[in-house]
Amino acid sequence: LWQSSVPQLVLMAKRQAELYHSTAVRQMQRELHHLFDSDPRDLMVRMFSESHPRSLQHWLKGDNNGLRYMNVVKTIVETLAVMYHRPPEFWLERDGERLPPEHPESVQWRADIADGGIAASLQTLDTWTCLFRTTLCQPAWVHGRVQWLVHAPYLYAVFQDPDDPASVETAPLVSIELPQLVDTVGHSRPSHFMSWVQDADGWRCYMHDAGGRMFINPLFPDNVNGYGLQPFTVWRPYEPAPGEFFLPPDEVLWAFQRNVNAQLTWLDFALRYQAAAVPVFTNAAGEKADPTLSPAEPLVLISDRADFKFAQPQPNIKQLEDAIENALRWEAVSRGLPPDTWSKD
Repeated sequence: LWQSSVPQLVLMAKRQAELYHSTAVRQMQRELHHLFDSDPRDLMVRMFSESHPRSLQHWLKGDNNGLRYMNVVKTIVETLAVMYHRPPEFWLERDGERLPPEHPESVQWRADIADGGIAASLQTLDTWTCLFRTTLCQPAWVHGRVQWLVHAPYLYAVFQDPDDPASVETAPLVSIELPQLVDTVGHSRPSHFMSWVQDADGWRCYMHDAGGRMFINPLFPDNVNGYGLQPFTVWRPYEPAPGEFFLPPDEVLWAFQRNVNAQLTWLDFALRYQAAAVPVFTNAAGEKADPTLSPAEPLVLISDRADFKFAQPQPNIKQLEDAIENALRWEAVSRGLPPDTWSKD
């Protein structure tokens, strides 16, 4: 009998899991992803609208020409994520013995690896584990091929097993958000969710929307999880604290990237508006409103009280550059990287 909505217990578990993994944490993870992908504009605009709203109006002129960005997040993550820089070697074992390369299962395994791009998925897993600290991998059947799907932590929720909170294999519910493509006029569509459930009734899998309305499940039309397990592995650089599933996001890296962006923007602002001399009139009442400031033409002042000069700002460019460079060196050393990671030389 077809059900039009998922059981309420499934929705309740999903929502409770989402509350545990707070909206603020998800937002920080999403912003780390945007920063890694060199997409900082919205984050910078939101940050400067709170701290420097008047200056932001200048920086946004000319297609955001005043905003400056240096991708510290990407440099650090890609420098540390080196596990799969060389393609790994794969093989199958049976009863502790390695199957020979000519074995039919070995031949099929190599074909699955090539067709599914598993080596590239492993590189993504390594990178995202350094970036997010907690990442899920899901072997899946996609268009007739085995693929390893990698899920960012802001797109899944885990209802924890009280006896083993850090485990995904024994979790009563794992819900994966499936963002939908925009429609033909560019409007976003609500996400779908694939919720994997294990309870006293067995193993089930539902595709549904946020309100619980079910859709036809292309993998398991009867909503029975034919795998008989949670088809996920969790990747972390170290174990979470007792009672936790997720490792906390790298708030230090997130804050440092924001700080570097702000410093570079201010440095550029100082170079634009303070590197050149500024004409200054005093007692200019009655003088020509738009005098010609050219060395080829004398400037004639009518009043003997009027005065004109060029003022040279002192923007301390060298101090600003040194502050940015020192901060970059300290951050590199704190992460076990060479202090000259971002050297100008």
